[in-house]
Amino acid sequence: MPQEIIFKESKSNAKIRREIRKIEFLAKKDAEREFNQELKKAFWRHENPRQQLQNFQRQIVVYANLFMNYRKKQQKQKIIEQRARIDAYFYN
Repeated sequence: MPQEIIFKESKSNAKIRREIRKIEFLAKKDAEREFNQELKKAFWRHENPRQQLQNFQRQIVVYANLFMNYRKKQQKQKIIEQRARIDAYFYN
């Protein structure tokens, strides 16, 4: 009949494992707390009327720059097409 071998962990190993689990748990809890604080700050900044005004003003500037770049590209394209037409008249 086979014999069963039972291993019992010593008390010191159990204490060390408990401490490790406790440290991991506290580290996870601290990280979660920091994340929640950052989330609160981000939410406050988003809901703050002054911040909303700044964001709106930045968006206006960005859209104006995009529009002006688009206009410049259109004008350059028109000039290129006009030069091509003029060249076509002279070379034909």
